[in-house]
Amino acid sequence: MIRKSEQGYIALTTAVILGVTLLVAVLSFAFMIFFSKESATQAILKEDSYFAARACIEQALINLTVESSYSGGEDISVSSDQCTISSVTPDGSNYLIITTATIERSTTTLELTVDGMLDVVSFVER
Repeated sequence: MIRKSEQGYIALTTAVILGVTLLVAVLSFAFMIFFSKESATQAILKEDSYFAARACIEQALINLTVESSYSGGEDISVSSDQCTISSVTPDGSNYLIITTATIERSTTTLELTVDGMLDVVSFVER
């Protein structure tokens, strides 16, 4: 037969074990939610920086159409963001356009090579 003092000890031990187990489960879920939110935020920032860099490429192509000696080196406002046309350099009969955009902590650098008719030869994200 179990004495009353032993019954209290068993109940207390069980409550402590269940409390610790529940605390670990709650903390695990909290960390999972936090890190999935961070991952989603980073993906959105990467997408925003990619499209801002693409906008700079389009602007560089427009400028190159207007002036064949256009060399870049300017910042462009894209909505509330900024991108940079780093350089537009002749490469034989082609042009190499390099643009960069940084949105918060996400940076995208794009390199586009076009021929003399501004047809795409290659397009790379660095």
